[in-house]
Amino acid sequence: MKLARLHLRIANMRQDSLHKLTTELAANYEVICIEDLFVSGMFKNHNLARAVSDMGFHEFRRQLTYKCKKFGNGLVVIDQWHPSSKTCSSCGEIIDVLPLGVRTWQCQGCGTTHNRDINAALNIERIGLASLSRPTVSYTGSNDCGEESSGLGFDASETSLDEAVSEQQDCVSSFV
Repeated sequence: MKLARLHLRIANMRQDSLHKLTTELAANYEVICIEDLFVSGMFKNHNLARAVSDMGFHEFRRQLTYKCKKFGNGLVVIDQWHPSSKTCSSCGEIIDVLPLGVRTWQCQGCGTTHNRDINAALNIERIGLASLSRPTVSYTGSNDCGEESSGLGFDASETSLDEAVSEQQDCVSSFV
């Protein structure tokens, strides 16, 4: 009985922290860009399986989805197969192989040294901002400019960060 109570307490603590995090994100950001992860593939990697299951990625995304809808914010979900970690955020060159154990790498095209996670975050942001004025994957039923959603439908490498920011500002100004 003590063990069951302990498990329940831990589950409640995880659920509480997920609710607090997703509420804070949805309440404070007009647009949230996330990457759809291949979670079932992560479970096959025994080094990651426990951490992935403890994190509750599916529950995080589920809560973020309905809370973004509740607050009237956009949620852009980038395709899981987009090479966000392997694409240079400076020049757009894509490297062929990037093992999970490699945390930093240098672009052969421009020579920039990248932290794997920061580089992926920059690429996800760029794609999300670029997709604001184009059809996006959004669980609010439409993209942030009110157009129907149907998938990404464009090559993100064609849009520069400056163009994406300009498009975002145009889209956001249509809200006001």
